[in-house]
Amino acid sequence: MKLGEREQRQAIRGIYEQAGYLQRLSAKLMELTALHQNESISMEAQSMEAVLEQVVPMAESRWPDRRFCLETEQDFTLCGDRDLLVSLFVNLLDNGAEASAPGQEIRVTVREEEVLIRDSGKGMTEEALRKICEPFYRAEKSGKEGIGLGLAICEQIVCLHRGKLRFESRA
Repeated sequence: MKLGEREQRQAIRGIYEQAGYLQRLSAKLMELTALHQNESISMEAQSMEAVLEQVVPMAESRWPDRRFCLETEQDFTLCGDRDLLVSLFVNLLDNGAEASAPGQEIRVTVREEEVLIRDSGKGMTEEALRKICEPFYRAEKSGKEGIGLGLAICEQIVCLHRGKLRFESRA
């Protein structure tokens, strides 16, 4: 079967997109496996404000049509692995940005031994809230192609840091 030039370009684009998806899936699976094995985790004092000052600009460059606001009411120090904490908050901000429409705000607040992330999304059902951290679970399809491992990884990172991950929705 011979493909025309247009069909060839579409096929190549499809192959490229699927290869990217498989690469992201492999990376997420490797990260999840490493977390279970506690490999190369370096626990040191980390200022949450400093971690988030690193993460918010990353989110802004990934989501230029969303507004990110970092507010520090009271900074606190956590004994943790900086790379894992960065991964945690990048993932959480990505989820907030994905749930929000262009122009909407994702607010990050550091206060009293906790970090709050609020998005302006439409909310989630009770069922979705119960399942959201299950590996490969996706609440609904969106413009971004997700794998459904991000929040499962977040939950593992929080667990390794002896913290709590909680989601609320006003759907």
